[in-house]
Amino acid sequence: MHKTANLPARSPNDFGKRVLLCSVGKRPQVVTEALYALVRQKGFVPTDIHVIGTAGVREVVLESLLEPDTGQFHALCKDLGVEGKILFDEDCIHIITDRYGKPLADIRTPEDNIAAANAIVDIVRKECQDDSSCIHVSIAGGRKPLSFFLGYILSIFAQPQDTLSHVMVPEAYENLPDFYYPTQRQQELKVIDHQSLKEKVILARDAEVTLAEIPFIRLRNNLPGNFLREGPYSELIDYLDSALDPIEMRFDLGRKTVICDAKSIVSSNESVKLPPIPLSILLWLAVRKKNGLAFIDPAEDEAALEYFAFAQDIEDLIPGMHNFDPGDENGFQNALKSFKSKFTEAVSRANSAIRKVLPEIERYSRFEVGSRKPKQNGRSRNSVYQLVTPAENIVLPEEIRGIALRRFSFRRLS
Repeated sequence: MHKTANLPARSPNDFGKRVLLCSVGKRPQVVTEALYALVRQKGFVPTDIHVIGTAGVREVVLESLLEPDTGQFHALCKDLGVEGKILFDEDCIHIITDRYGKPLADIRTPEDNIAAANAIVDIVRKECQDDSSCIHVSIAGGRKPLSFFLGYILSIFAQPQDTLSHVMVPEAYENLPDFYYPTQRQQELKVIDHQSLKEKVILARDAEVTLAEIPFIRLRNNLPGNFLREGPYSELIDYLDSALDPIEMRFDLGRKTVICDAKSIVSSNESVKLPPIPLSILLWLAVRKKNGLAFIDPAEDEAALEYFAFAQDIEDLIPGMHNFDPGDENGFQNALKSFKSKFTEAVSRANSAIRKVLPEIERYSRFEVGSRKPKQNGRSRNSVYQLVTPAENIVLPEEIRGIALRRFSFRRLS
């Protein structure tokens, strides 16, 4: 059977769009500190910077970081040699609003928490859409709920290339209003020595700014396609919470059914009877998922050839899948051309049948065939498909466990 390749890790700078997203509160310095550490320690040069915070953050960022003559962001870019390479302007400042569209002054009430979560969902989901981009999230600034939501929501939507961090500076520099990053120039900062209680001078360039990357669990592949496009924070959490319940997908080929068991108890109303082609395609996608294979693009000939070979190998178990004679070249070519439409029709029928048996979204969406439209360089590509059910929750029939996925070859059969 096919196995997934161990691909080398891609560098952040291999991606056309690289986003630094920061939570910001009273210290806009977290933006320059994070940028400095990313460039110096990781070689990560963002193409875009976005910040999110409550009312008042816009003015603070504009004045301290983006003011044309004195803004610390411009000074840092000059020191790092990345002038003109990073988009960061007023449109990149995102202010959390309440349900009436009024900027939030703070995050204190349950309603404020939900407003913050929904705002972050919208931003992170958008930035995680494109396969050709990566996002680095810094949770060093802002209220604790803001940092929590930002990190947790990244965990929901993150792709493999996306990362999370916290940035730290020495205690002596933490609350200095004039410290933004270790400058190249001789910038003196006055502080109070905690032992002698006397004023002393330290240099900005002596500060050690540390980027601490935070490992996190990626939940994106557990989400149905609709949540990758829309949906508020509360619905996302309800779905993921229900997804922790044990599930199991099994196939009864004798009865031509798929059993969607959301409670580990088989009952008759959880058995979904399907016609030959939808059943065989669902079974094929289950075999692919068990083998760790990625999303399939039905518009590609490789997908059709793999399915034709699989259908040929199990035709005694599910008769009626091939609608052409393997020795008929015209029939084969017509089947190849019509595969995408027949695949999408079969997937639609299978999903509809599962939804009819399991009408609650938190149940049916865990057994469906999911789809998404990956983006590359900002442009959508063909829809790709994969069974949502985790591989460990799929039980393949005994009759097919020795069957290997292969590529159908017309010439070999003619």
